[in-house]
Amino acid sequence: MYSIWLLVSFVASFHWIAYFVSPYEMIGAYAKGSFETYFYFTLFFTGAMFIDIGFIREQFCKYACPYARFQTLLMDEHSWNVTYDYKRGEPRRDKKTQIGDCIACNMCVVVCPTGIDIREGLQVGCVACGKCVDACTSIMAKENKKTLIGYFSLSQIETRGPIKWIRPRTVIYAILLSIVLVGASYKLITRLPFSMIAANNKSMPPVLLTDNRLRAFVSLRIQNIDPNEQEYKIEALDIRHNKKIQILSGEGTTFTLRSGELKSFSVVLETDVLTASEISESFIPGLIRLSNAHDPSLKLEKALSLKIPGT
Repeated sequence: MYSIWLLVSFVASFHWIAYFVSPYEMIGAYAKGSFETYFYFTLFFTGAMFIDIGFIREQFCKYACPYARFQTLLMDEHSWNVTYDYKRGEPRRDKKTQIGDCIACNMCVVVCPTGIDIREGLQVGCVACGKCVDACTSIMAKENKKTLIGYFSLSQIETRGPIKWIRPRTVIYAILLSIVLVGASYKLITRLPFSMIAANNKSMPPVLLTDNRLRAFVSLRIQNIDPNEQEYKIEALDIRHNKKIQILSGEGTTFTLRSGELKSFSVVLETDVLTASEISESFIPGLIRLSNAHDPSLKLEKALSLKIPGT
């Protein structure tokens, strides 16, 4: 059983890390026995998940899960949730003492996966699975009575009236949710099918050559998130003086990436001869442009300051 949990933990952790690192790259590295940074992250999350599902289990829901804490902030007395009808059920009774409808069979506690007693009120350990509802419904059916635990609001139990669905809280939530959905949909529809991170190579500082040309070293991290293989082109520009910056070496100005492939490499940039006034400006406002080789309208630009040494 523990080996199955460990396997499930590894698969889940691998998929989580694969959101940030190419799965092809990870599989290739694992096959070669190369332990990159993401290997240790995968190892950490595998261990954490194994401990969670193998040992901590429901205690995580009761003490560590943030969802219940967020839920308590969003709820009010009109919120619909798994709730105990204390108006009918209390005070509890045994089979000989006829007081409230609750017969204290404790089946709601027995079936609860997190071990809470829903009769004590709403608790952060409740995962709203509804098992206590089913248990109470079956027991109360033998008493020819309605269930004491169901999907109610506290207001319903107090007043026996209907739920107020339209109220300031739900209107505000609906507006906020609509804004988030519209914004997310817009970003999804207009997103480019590739991504790029560009940064100056800190291990190789820029050099001002004897003929006053600036040579800079830039690290690039490019990923193809299109479902098909694509060819890309990179360019470097001097924004301030509207000049192209020459790309001397690296992987070349055009390259092909498979679907989902992530590529990290460095390029060497070299400017034209700089004048004394340009050198005195201490840096060149550069721009790295990544575009689809067959559709130049699909382009991504990242600003990058190229520092001039000695200024």
